[in-house]
Amino acid sequence: GPPMRCALVEFTVAHGETLPTFVHLLNSLGVDVDVYARSPILESDPFGQCPGLRCTVADLDDVITRARIRLRHFGQYDFVLANSAEPKPLLARLAAIRAPLIGVVHNAVLLDEDEGYRSFFGSPSRRPLALGRHVTSSLDDPADLRWVAPVHLLERREPTGVRWHRFCVQGRIDLRRRDYWGLLDAVEELKTSGADEFEVDLVGGDRALDGVRLRRSIRQRGLDTLFTTHDGPFRYGECFRRISSAGFVLPLVDSTSPLFRPYFEDKITSSISMALGTGSIPVMHQRLAELYDLVDLAIGYPDGGLAAAMKTALELSEEARLRMAERIDQKRQWLLDESLDNLAGVIGELGLFT
Repeated sequence: GPPMRCALVEFTVAHGETLPTFVHLLNSLGVDVDVYARSPILESDPFGQCPGLRCTVADLDDVITRARIRLRHFGQYDFVLANSAEPKPLLARLAAIRAPLIGVVHNAVLLDEDEGYRSFFGSPSRRPLALGRHVTSSLDDPADLRWVAPVHLLERREPTGVRWHRFCVQGRIDLRRRDYWGLLDAVEELKTSGADEFEVDLVGGDRALDGVRLRRSIRQRGLDTLFTTHDGPFRYGECFRRISSAGFVLPLVDSTSPLFRPYFEDKITSSISMALGTGSIPVMHQRLAELYDLVDLAIGYPDGGLAAAMKTALELSEEARLRMAERIDQKRQWLLDESLDNLAGVIGELGLFT
């Protein structure tokens, strides 16, 4: 018969970076995909650096698209994959969809602790999906939840174009999500010890107050020559290119603050997906590396050990870098294979195919 049809829908203006992975996985299962997303995501061009994907794209902010949705509520599709089932007010919109639904839950703890989410996914025609394997193990009943790893399918980077003295911090500057103050301490420590042949690229420019505070601090501490900051929101392509050209990615998640705890339990940090997608080597907290099973392809450090880890990174031999790059490639492939099995499984649970 004809291939199955899926609407991949993102009602929020976040998480555009996970769309390419889902299109790739659905294509691999022989499913035709129509993507529906908001203007700000589409203007950032999430598919620009991801060759070979098969999908159509429609703008949810377009009047005609909205009228069509109101008419049919996606009833013309075999199933809908909601790229975000959060925040909670979105559940009412998702409940109106007239097709079996798979919903991506970014904070999986909601499935244990929130009655609204439990009853929404209690319907036999709806299944939740997590982003990352460690997320499912934090739940009361991990067997109930399948996962996909959004490891951004990008054109492979050319080793010749990599700046091995560059560290990259990906994402909007948000002082509650990453330990930027620990980064400033580490950079200052390296500078004081005479190591200043490196740069830190803060990819994800932001004029919000957090960005202003951080920039001011960088200037006051005399570290501006070691940092590159940006005003933009970036298009995804530019963002991927900058991360790709950096030797190393810094997730900056550690256990110095309770604010970062969710990343050790039921949330993923997109920096790691980015590292796996671009081939940049993660310099990350030891416990996070263990949690993601990345110990053999990351440079790990304990709380307070970031400066030493950055120094280790800068001193890696070419042979060690190549070995880590190879392991990153193998890990990405393994994660995509597992993700494909899991997505096929969740579609099967909806009774759509065996």
